[in-house]
Amino acid sequence: TKSAVEGVQQMNERHDILENTKRTTDNVWKSARNFNEEHGVVENTTRTMGNVWQSARNFDNEHQVSRNVGKGFVAAGSLIGSMITGTRNGQSGASTGRSPSDDSGMY
Repeated sequence: TKSAVEGVQQMNERHDILENTKRTTDNVWKSARNFNEEHGVVENTTRTMGNVWQSARNFDNEHQVSRNVGKGFVAAGSLIGSMITGTRNGQSGASTGRSPSDDSGMY
């Protein structure tokens, strides 16, 4: 019985798989490089992504999206924490007149 390695080696010898794969890979790489040289894909993509990133930063600065999302996460975390511990605004659930499961007073 032949080992798997011997079988693969014989297949490669018969069909020249490794050489064909190398040749195809080289051709694909050359074609991609030529396409990029003709059309400036990498440069255009880099420039476009820089513009998109700058626009996103400008929008965030103008509308304070990151800041507001962060505040929302903090508020949600505080609310969840108070619901778990049974406290709200530093008071126990009993002193607020509400049970920890009462969500009618959510803020």
